Amino acid sequence: MRTQKAFKNMIYNGLFFVLVSIITFFTKKMFISSLGNNTNGLNSLFSSIMSFLNLAELGVGGSVIYALYKPIQEKNYSLIKGIISFYKKMYTYSGVAVILLGFAVTPFINIFIKDQMDISKVQVYFLIYLLNTSLSYFFTYKLPILYVNQENYVISKYDSSIKVIKNIVQIGILYIFRSYVIFLVIETLFNITYYFIINKVINKRYKVIFDATGSIDIATKKDLFKNIKALSLHKIGGFVVFGTDSMLMSYFANLNILGLYNNYLMVITFFNSLIAKLFEGLVASIGNLIVSTNNEKTKDVFNKVYFFNFCLVSFCLVCIYNTINKFVIIWLGKDFILDRNIVTLMLINFYILNMRPSIDRFKEAAGIYHNDRFFPLIEAAINFVACIILGRYLGIAGIILGTIISSLTVIFWIRPILVYKLVFKSNALEYYINYAKYLFISLAMLFSSNYITSFINLKSNFLTFVVTGIFSAIYVNLIFIILFRKTDEYSYFKNFILNKIGISSKRK
Repeated sequence: MRTQKAFKNMIYNGLFFVLVSIITFFTKKMFISSLGNNTNGLNSLFSSIMSFLNLAELGVGGSVIYALYKPIQEKNYSLIKGIISFYKKMYTYSGVAVILLGFAVTPFINIFIKDQMDISKVQVYFLIYLLNTSLSYFFTYKLPILYVNQENYVISKYDSSIKVIKNIVQIGILYIFRSYVIFLVIETLFNITYYFIINKVINKRYKVIFDATGSIDIATKKDLFKNIKALSLHKIGGFVVFGTDSMLMSYFANLNILGLYNNYLMVITFFNSLIAKLFEGLVASIGNLIVSTNNEKTKDVFNKVYFFNFCLVSFCLVCIYNTINKFVIIWLGKDFILDRNIVTLMLINFYILNMRPSIDRFKEAAGIYHNDRFFPLIEAAINFVACIILGRYLGIAGIILGTIISSLTVIFWIRPILVYKLVFKSNALEYYINYAKYLFISLAMLFSSNYITSFINLKSNFLTFVVTGIFSAIYVNLIFIILFRKTDEYSYFKNFILNKIGISSKRK
């Protein structure tokens, strides 16, 4: 049952995400052609500032999800209702804090803008953006019930449907009115619609929970606050490492450069988010696994998830590297191409970041927040210093390089050690040996495929892109089959997929 739900979540999350992303790329093209690349850069800056303001959330969501695993498994509806009520109260406080901080930041937003713009208009844009983003704090406190029950697909279904309609309307608005204000207002109205629908669905599916008398014991509340304190440090560290790049780029360069970077980032973020969506559906399954089985079984499952993580990331890495410039030319035009060295650094960062989900999901599912609470701050300090120094001399490339340096100095080492020690009760050396092996294979596939695809130069840019993409995908999968066909991990996923599509892997 656990595996069935995990697979269903992965498929639904992945398919719905791809559907929404395709139309989002059309929206982005219309956005840039209607409002210009500077407004595109401004939108990216707003997103970065909101990442800072969202630190007020303090990691409440993660701690609540972990706290719900046991009571949901035991059907302790009173405790579940108590935890959700606690979550609602904390998120209301966070939402108010975000709004107040947003109003406080608004008069100083021009600090990050070097371009000549009407600052009063920019401030109005930001306030609408602020309202849209902060609304989630007041309407999403019931969502953890679906996550912990492994029903992420319910969220994906409604969220994706609303987003598809929203993007179609926004494309029409941009074509007719060419107005950033109306674009943001439409975003807000559709988000409110989604919150209304998803809450109605949750109320109906889990009526027994909301009809219960909620209560939360002192021990549970103490654990919640302990994890919130630890997660708040993780959030601060995560923001400094991954959330400040746009602000620093805007400060050291300009909105146009930031817009170019953001276009490439949108492509890479598509794959970041797809990988995250696929792994998101596994968290509850892992949490249930940890509380119901032994260390050896849990470690065996991790090795399979880690292998899947590697295959997914290396496949994406090779395909993106070989096709991204070709895609941007088709999508936006030759004037929007970034320097190849910057793209390479972005993809190095992509690989490091996306080889984390396997270890991160086991860490989250096991509730390991307190033990490494100070390390994200160390990583953040290294990142801030490296980005400021390197950004000053190397511009965008320096800021990305600073992020890479900080990612490899602290969390890369600490998280696997903690998970292996506390969850698997074993040494993490095996993790790093596999990481080195996987990295070598990824680089070998990347360089060899890039050399071969450099000879693909057809008359049509679109055909060149398609042929390069198809070749890259087939090439990577052939290498996987040749190298791993006799391993337990490969056999497991091959049989799993064949069984799902109704084909027996046993020979007659």
